[in-house]
Amino acid sequence: IDRAGVTTVAWASDQATNPLIWVDTVNAVGGQVSRPEQLTAAGNGGGDLNLAENASGAGVLSWQRQLSSTTPGPNGSRVRFAEMAAQRLAASGTWSAAQQLGTFSVLVQGVGSGPWLPVSPPSVVTANGTAAVGWRAGGGGVKAPLVGGTRTPGSASRRSPPALTGNPNGYGLSAGADNELVAVWSTASAKQRALFTSTSANGNTWSAPTQFASVHDGTYGPILAAAANGPIALTPLTGNHQPIQYATRSP
Repeated sequence: IDRAGVTTVAWASDQATNPLIWVDTVNAVGGQVSRPEQLTAAGNGGGDLNLAENASGAGVLSWQRQLSSTTPGPNGSRVRFAEMAAQRLAASGTWSAAQQLGTFSVLVQGVGSGPWLPVSPPSVVTANGTAAVGWRAGGGGVKAPLVGGTRTPGSASRRSPPALTGNPNGYGLSAGADNELVAVWSTASAKQRALFTSTSANGNTWSAPTQFASVHDGTYGPILAAAANGPIALTPLTGNHQPIQYATRSP
């Protein structure tokens, strides 16, 4: 939702492989609903839709498109996917054509089952329109790097820098003050206690990861929320019957 109260909604049309993706807007002030817009052509859609928007209405939508055969292979085989994204530069603007950010593969889990689709960290759009999309470049087990694709205002394509980390468990993306991008993740170690962060001031280069917290009983990853003027709140996702903890980051 943007500061004017216009909400953007995105959805996939059905449960088929690479379904159509639609977008629409709802004006919260008067309740008007626009005509739905088809964002992708047949076969170019996918699952794990991830939508982000800034206060002025600039937005980014990402999804995972299956590249391999639609028929699941035997247990242990791999299915290839592409991380896709489209961008809108303003609330009244049109969505760009879908671009492929990168590819990865996931294992088919269980006899007769389809591939397990990894869940992406939230996308984010900074105040100046820099859009960041993150995804885990593989599924099942550890050693699956966390990758981020960014597109700065005025650029014709998205940039995919080196992996932020090679062994994440849970992860999140957020927008800090002064158009800074902030990534936070937990390690996929035996105890899963450490929380790390990396930042990007320009949307292209990221700082070296640093550990900033340790969760005594372990964490599956962070949940982030950011205010328009820069403060960020984080709560670690922990197990049943564990205390709810939080941390804040000032601009």
